[in-house]
Amino acid sequence: MQNRIRCRISGQNNLTTNLNVASGPRSRDPLFFAFTPFFCAHADMTENLTTTDIDWTERLATETGAAARVAAVIEPVIEDLGFRLVRVRITGEGGTVVQIFAEREDGTLTINDCVAVTRILSPVLDVEDPISGHYTLEVSSPGIDRPLVRPVDFVRYSGLEARVELSRPIEGQKRFRGLIEGFEDGEVRLIMDIKGFEEPQIIGLPFRAIHEAKLIMTDALLKTVARPKSKTKH
Repeated sequence: MQNRIRCRISGQNNLTTNLNVASGPRSRDPLFFAFTPFFCAHADMTENLTTTDIDWTERLATETGAAARVAAVIEPVIEDLGFRLVRVRITGEGGTVVQIFAEREDGTLTINDCVAVTRILSPVLDVEDPISGHYTLEVSSPGIDRPLVRPVDFVRYSGLEARVELSRPIEGQKRFRGLIEGFEDGEVRLIMDIKGFEEPQIIGLPFRAIHEAKLIMTDALLKTVARPKSKTKH
């Protein structure tokens, strides 16, 4: 049968288009979302990514329940296609929606990429059946104010503002907000104001203690959309 696929490109300008692709019977309706690709790496920092034994591609897998089951099924499939899984999220507003956020190694994702990923994942999910009932499958890029899920993300987006929540408190605090300074010795470095200090300080947060981290929508972040992209693979 024919499924209508909505492709949305979101950046400084919003465009929406629709196209039809042939697909077989399934218990889900596919939706494809893609955001204007952008890359925010600082060229003078990329050399640091090969100087340690850190696994720069290790992902913070914070999914639980059905989302964790979906992630376990699709992550190796996505990697074989040359993409990286960012996050799986399941929502129930207006029917169950399985949202899969993915990207290429350089942090981009195009509409054609979304289509390719969905066409591969759909039959895999049919066979593995990690979630029961009817649901909508949605594949998209992480977006502008994206989650930060790998050590390399904190190098690519250094100088931008982020919000970090830990899985357990450190000195009574779980939530932090500051400018990303980078990643070093297994820690995410943030520049932030600390009580008792006149100048902003650099703090280190253990990467594996992070529950959630994401960029904050600011004018500085929006300006990165227009920056030339640096192509560095890690």
